[in-house]
Amino acid sequence: MFKEIEYAGLKFKNPFVVASGPPGATVERLVKAEDAGAAGVSVKLTFTKQPFYGRLRMYSKPGEASIVCHDRRLDMEEGFELVRKGKERTDLKLLANITHPAEDLEGWQTLAKGYEEAGADAIELNLICPNISFSERRMGRSTDKSHGAAIGQHPEIVEQVVGAVREAVNIPVVAKLTPNVNDITVTAKAAERAGAAGVVMAGGQSGLPRVDIYNGGRPLGAYCVDGYSFGSMGGPGIIYQSFALTAQLARALNIPVMAGGGLSTWEDGINFMMYGATLVTACTVLMWEGFGVIREIVDGMERFMNEAGYSSWQDIIGMSLPYLKPAKELQVVPGKAVIDEDICTGCLKCVGLAHCDAIVEADGMPQVIPEECVACGICIGVCPVGTISVVEC
Repeated sequence: MFKEIEYAGLKFKNPFVVASGPPGATVERLVKAEDAGAAGVSVKLTFTKQPFYGRLRMYSKPGEASIVCHDRRLDMEEGFELVRKGKERTDLKLLANITHPAEDLEGWQTLAKGYEEAGADAIELNLICPNISFSERRMGRSTDKSHGAAIGQHPEIVEQVVGAVREAVNIPVVAKLTPNVNDITVTAKAAERAGAAGVVMAGGQSGLPRVDIYNGGRPLGAYCVDGYSFGSMGGPGIIYQSFALTAQLARALNIPVMAGGGLSTWEDGINFMMYGATLVTACTVLMWEGFGVIREIVDGMERFMNEAGYSSWQDIIGMSLPYLKPAKELQVVPGKAVIDEDICTGCLKCVGLAHCDAIVEADGMPQVIPEECVACGICIGVCPVGTISVVEC
């Protein structure tokens, strides 16, 4: 077992935290999360007054993507009671995920104080959710209130909200940031200036699902509802963007990053940490596979650390960042593709690629023309049996 890991001044027994969403909406689910090995849970988003009462509607394609366009949030007293009972029945670190109109800083403070009194370990400011006023603006409609991602796009408002909540409570305040911005480090630095103890980056890109092309273009996933809305994306389809955002934040900030957005496996968790995350977080995969997947992720991460000879989680945080450079500074080394003839099945999937003149068919088998090969590596992923490698010349 590894030692605890610290984030925002709090000690977590391992790096895995359940992201805010339906898995953190009831005490029973908090208990299941702890039993499965989670170190913490960001509880379901809470309002002082909900702008509308939703029900969960989610485009869901396991292994690919999810898009939530409608969901039930917690009322204020409901959220406070959840945390009170959650602290009585578990040893989890509980983060209170809250949002409120930016125009009313006192309302933010009221929510934060209530959660502090209820026993929350930290306040997680929701500056990410695209399903409230942000979705209205995506539809070209005006609204007099700003919630979630509509706040998180404006660094000056982020700074005001973080600062107001920091003044109101003595527990750590962290900012959950929207990726729906030109540069996420600008809003992150605003949160840091205002005293945020950490930031959270976990999906939240606005998206729409595929449509049923044989049923008048009705969006898929629109079950028992009369339409669809721009929603919050999750699942493996967004993970590469999430890696990039994590690395940007880790390079720019002096406060720690909790990161997710597409995390499904223990390997994903290690990737996030090597790109600079201190903690990792997930929600969608739990909704697809159940709480047991937490144990698989945590055990897999710990097993990797032991087998690789690391002594502390800190050893791997940010390990990949020194490799990141501007494109113009990358030094390209000549190379070529090599095909292992003992493994190759002759499927010829690597032949005829639209960009490539280097791999051709010869007597029913693929053959590399070295002088034509630019060592791009695309053929490695195309090969279904792993027979191709790229070597330096």
